[in-house]
Amino acid sequence: MPWPRLKKKMYSNILAQIKTDKDKDLLLEEIDVLQTGLYDIKGGFEKALGKVREATANSVREALRSGTVEKSQFLEGLEVELEKIGTLKLTLAFEPSEEFIVKLHQWALANINQGIILDFEKDKSLLGGVVIEYAGKYKDCSLKKVLENAGF
Repeated sequence: MPWPRLKKKMYSNILAQIKTDKDKDLLLEEIDVLQTGLYDIKGGFEKALGKVREATANSVREALRSGTVEKSQFLEGLEVELEKIGTLKLTLAFEPSEEFIVKLHQWALANINQGIILDFEKDKSLLGGVVIEYAGKYKDCSLKKVLENAGF
């Protein structure tokens, strides 16, 4: 299997868990823990795997099981792949539920046609709707904007 396809498959289980910027930040912290564990002589990498979320630990173990890449190379590559994922920033008037995040993330993956991370910000002054920022574009679809345009 060519390296780019192998690399994509190697990281796919872990990257599929990332839906929001908070998920991304948490995974980056876990990668740091695992990288530190590479050089810890007391327990090392396996001990470090016990300090991260079970889903992350299982995905890392599965990816490394093939033996096609060293642990340090895998973790560095994971960081690189994680940074390549685009961010869709959404400002809402409410705090989104987990169900809302999952559904919106599925929609974004299907319609933007690439890996995407959702970055949520809460602004009650919007009253409703959303402000969208993606790939250098900005669109204000908030109720606040509609009311302002109507002269209220």
